[in-house]
Amino acid sequence: MKVENKYFKKNQIKIRRFCRFGTVQIPDEKKYFESIRKAIILFLISIILLTVFFTFSNHKDFVVKIGIFALFFNFYQFYKVFRIPLLKLNKMGIELRPINIPWKNIKKIRTNWNSHCFHLEIHLMNGKIVKEKLTEFSIYDYVTISPIIKAFQKKYRNQFIFKKIEK
Repeated sequence: MKVENKYFKKNQIKIRRFCRFGTVQIPDEKKYFESIRKAIILFLISIILLTVFFTFSNHKDFVVKIGIFALFFNFYQFYKVFRIPLLKLNKMGIELRPINIPWKNIKKIRTNWNSHCFHLEIHLMNGKIVKEKLTEFSIYDYVTISPIIKAFQKKYRNQFIFKKIEK
């Protein structure tokens, strides 16, 4: 016997319809940043460990050197959270941290959410497949990203297609 929640099923159908047929007013550029929670937790843990080692250790100069390194590492984590986006959509294409993919090279984009990770699969025109796993992506952004990607692709990819036909 299969028991289903009708309210959950109705919401799932509404979300599916929104992702397939929803229209979105898109800005010129959309950026998705990672969560600040991980950077704050790492900063607090490193401060606590360094103070404990500094007070109970005989090698204080060595602990100070490690503390300076940890401080700069934590500042880099905060820099990544506020300045370097995980995913950036603009008129040029999709920009992930390691790679940039122009819209004219993209054939199809598949998105998936498994085990608290955002899986992005990009099929290119030359037959290659780019798979990217974003671990610090929020579930709210995942729900809203599918129509936004379709809108960006429809708005900017068609420009490249029409330019090819005119030649």
